[in-house]
Amino acid sequence: AIDIDVAKSAEQHRNSQEVKDKLRQLSEDNAVDIDFGNTKVLSYVLGVVDGDGFHDRKSTVGLEVTNSDFADKFENHLEEIGMNPGRGTRRTENDRKQILSVWASAKELIDWILDLEDFSDRYDWLSQKGDIWKYVEGRYESDGNIHPSGSPRICSYDEEAREFMKDLFSELKVSATLQQNNVWVSKSDRDKFFDNIDPVLRKRGSKVE
Repeated sequence: AIDIDVAKSAEQHRNSQEVKDKLRQLSEDNAVDIDFGNTKVLSYVLGVVDGDGFHDRKSTVGLEVTNSDFADKFENHLEEIGMNPGRGTRRTENDRKQILSVWASAKELIDWILDLEDFSDRYDWLSQKGDIWKYVEGRYESDGNIHPSGSPRICSYDEEAREFMKDLFSELKVSATLQQNNVWVSKSDRDKFFDNIDPVLRKRGSKVE
């Protein structure tokens, strides 16, 4: 489930001048060569960025979450494509939760992501060069859960993004439907879904819809 307070707090933190200055300095310090041949890892990173992750449209990509396993995994994937991630922690405004931040800078990666800004471009790259399952893995870890009925689902409040996810599942021969703000994977395809992704958590949804 999405914690709205945590999401708002994270967005405010990312937009603060302190963070912008830190990211600008990191961008200057961390000149790296991205391994664009590692398409599986790139697909996963793109999935995370489209979910809980973020980028500043200039040079920096990052993730702010409460789950340390997810933060570790994203950090490791950034390292695999040649980036030099930084790591930090902070508390939410009400001090209830600790937020884990992972970030790294490489203008080449952001330019590549921006080149795939249209969903049609994303679909073409993932289906022809990338790895759709690894993208789904990143999206599920960001925005997914399991409904009490047993169906995995991925939440998105963007209609185009939901249609895009449904098209990807169609490419994977996975039955999926759009319901409210979720893309639901058919319960009959649940095993196939988890046979092909390796999420750090098989998140369960609330028993109350």
